[in-house]
Amino acid sequence: MGVDAWLCESSSSHDGTNVDSADTDKVTFLHFNDAYNIGNNHLPRFAHALKRARDKYPSALTVFSGDAFSPSVEAAVLKGRHMVPVLNELQVDIACYGNHDFDFGEEVLLELKRACNFPWLMSNVVDSTGRLLADAKEYMVVTHQGCKLGFFALAGTDWSSNCQHLPPDVRIVDPVVTAQRVCRLLRDEYRVDLVIALTHMRLLEDRTVVAGCKDIDLILGGHDHEYMIDTTDKCVTIVKSGSDFCELSLVGLKLDSEMICILDVSVERIHSMSHPKDESMQAIIATIQKEMNAITDRELLYCDVELECRSVVGRTMETNMGNFLADILRAYYSCDIAVVNSGSIRCNKIIHNGKLTVQDVFGILPFGNIFVVKRISGRDLLTALENSVGDSRMDGRFLQLSGLQIIVDLSRPEEQRIVSAFYYTDGLREPVDPSKEYDVAMVNFIADGYDGYDAFCKSDHVIGPEAGITETAMLIETFDVSGDFSERGARARNKVVIEYRDGLPVVAPTLDNRIVFT
Repeated sequence: MGVDAWLCESSSSHDGTNVDSADTDKVTFLHFNDAYNIGNNHLPRFAHALKRARDKYPSALTVFSGDAFSPSVEAAVLKGRHMVPVLNELQVDIACYGNHDFDFGEEVLLELKRACNFPWLMSNVVDSTGRLLADAKEYMVVTHQGCKLGFFALAGTDWSSNCQHLPPDVRIVDPVVTAQRVCRLLRDEYRVDLVIALTHMRLLEDRTVVAGCKDIDLILGGHDHEYMIDTTDKCVTIVKSGSDFCELSLVGLKLDSEMICILDVSVERIHSMSHPKDESMQAIIATIQKEMNAITDRELLYCDVELECRSVVGRTMETNMGNFLADILRAYYSCDIAVVNSGSIRCNKIIHNGKLTVQDVFGILPFGNIFVVKRISGRDLLTALENSVGDSRMDGRFLQLSGLQIIVDLSRPEEQRIVSAFYYTDGLREPVDPSKEYDVAMVNFIADGYDGYDAFCKSDHVIGPEAGITETAMLIETFDVSGDFSERGARARNKVVIEYRDGLPVVAPTLDNRIVFT
């Protein structure tokens, strides 16, 4: 692996203020991770909280542990570039890549990285030649408040399964092996006093790294979205600072007089919603929203028929909109079956035939749910289908289907209403086999058991939420002729598009007796 380092001096605050003498025996970090939604009202408050923390600790280094450029509604349209001014305004000092930062491919990430005014690290994601992906720094050495700090970054071994846009020849090098090698380099060659690992992996893997490499002094992590301070290993603290700008961590390392031994680690959790909105960040968000509005007016496809999106219809019977979405989803993931809970379709109207814009898509599917694929037994699938036609179906749990046909008798008692269920494969129809397993695509909401879908909870993911795609992003990827089509998007497009007219794909979804009531 080629060595790629960055060395610098860092002894004063961002605005040039001298370090407070009361702060000279402590190395301080402001940490956050997994922050990509800018429309949830947290970001401008987070920016204010960060500035106030810097006022109190002007020497603090701001560290970000990955996943900024995706996923979000804005990311689906702007391909991550909306986050560059946000991160630059937050004055990040050091960052590491997360798996979702690769959602639009390495070339797009390189453009985003070059527009940022801070370095990005990643030490164990390489191609077949050993080159670090996306021009990442392998490590970084900073002299900060008289203390020589070594930074490096680690990706989790699950990246290969939850990051669909990594180049095909990418290898995730064993995090423990990488940590051992880079730490020895930092200790022996650069004579650093402390080593800080930025990680984007699950907590259990963080613990494995700590157990396997005794040269790490602190882990500032991401990938997990829950706030946590882990001291399972009494010598190394692992900090994860929530997600989506809801909070940040003020981490202080109190050192001995020689500035080489940690005497104490303090972590303060700062909630963004307890702060007012920062005006500068609000202005940046307004600019992004203006660009979004201009783009979402773009025409995406042409529909030759009316689309039935009324809740009272979609939550009680088969609809052409439900079939349309389920067919796209099934083709996109090339799975056996796709189900779409009708509660995710929210515009509550008939959409007349004609052109649909990106904004129309957001209006139909406003939640940004993530689609996943689970391996479901036929027995659990039948149980889930019973829930779909139970008495609570009007609350949104009624399923629209692709790859299935069900015969339903609503006069029967609940949990006994599915008269028969058939699976369609290769043009053939066969009864759903309780002993067989089927790969079923669905939104993460019901995959997690909500809306009464307990039957889905215990099944294993084939494609989990980290590797999933949002509803709107899937439709944009499928129909946006101005963009680059992925293999999945092309497969979905070929399934539902009947022709092209004035440069737009044309669709005409129909009803075909997928849900039959006796």
